[in-house]
Amino acid sequence: MDSVKQSKREFVFRMMSLSKAYRRYANEELERSGLSHSTAMVVMLLSETRAECSQKFLADHLDVAPASMVPLLKQIEAAGLITRRQDAEDKRVNNIELTPAGVTLAKEARRVLDGVRQRLFVGIDPADVEASLRVLEGLQSALAAQKPRVK
Repeated sequence: MDSVKQSKREFVFRMMSLSKAYRRYANEELERSGLSHSTAMVVMLLSETRAECSQKFLADHLDVAPASMVPLLKQIEAAGLITRRQDAEDKRVNNIELTPAGVTLAKEARRVLDGVRQRLFVGIDPADVEASLRVLEGLQSALAAQKPRVK
């Protein structure tokens, strides 16, 4: 097998492996603050949008099946971090908004994850990070171009 083909195979394998390892590590760190990675992602996304969002918006942006969002949102709502209310114009749509406790937890999650990234990137040249981002952006574009073929 040629070295370029082998390098591409290794790159994809490491990217998938790193994603799983990062999620496990981030989950461990977030659990110390009483959060799961899934909860953290929801409250941080809501915090960044600074407005109420539909369940569909959250599911699309977090790449989660809409049906999977329902139990997660019920759990987050029961914890007092969000409110859900039916859209006035479309009764099928639930709008989600952070509560003050959710805003506080989003800040804490961001702080925890900033610390995780800071520890992980120690000793890595910022230019290498930028080069890696360019590679990932290229892969993301290539994958998006394939999407009509992917089912």
